Amino acid sequence: MSLRSELVVSFSIEAKFIEVIVTDNGSGREASNPNRKKKQSYGIRLIKGRFMIHNGESENVFIEDLKNIDGLALGTKVKIRIKLKSEME
Repeated sequence: MSLRSELVVSFSIEAKFIEVIVTDNGSGREASNPNRKKKQSYGIRLIKGRFMIHNGESENVFIEDLKNIDGLALGTKVKIRIKLKSEME
């Protein structure tokens, strides 16, 4: 793990979606809470539900634990897809 904390936020337009990617180089979800259950947190379920209502589809929030080749945590990457609404909708 790096001694300097970094948070990178990027935005792009992919098809009819704005894609937001947030990456950090922290300890990762597993290392910060080794007893964490594999089920989703209530907050994540709420966020996914809101995006499902807005986007009309279920897969809009993706969370990835980043690791090096030895399996050590390198941080977390979150990708969020937000559907662009046209004026006709």
